[in-house]
Amino acid sequence: MSFITAFMYSGLLFGQKNYRTLVYEGNEKFNGKDYDGASVKYLEAIRTNSKDLQRITI
Repeated sequence: MSFITAFMYSGLLFGQKNYRTLVYEGNEKFNGKDYDGASVKYLEAIRTNSKDLQRITI
């Protein structure tokens, strides 16, 4: 049972890092006035985060 719990949380943690990386990249593009590029990164981050939340609730 603890293996399953650890496996679920490891996916969440790795997903969270990816989410944070995408938000950071979006912020960098926004600060560089690349608003279209920033929007793409933010949308990718939202998709990544929503997939992680679905894993938890299922």
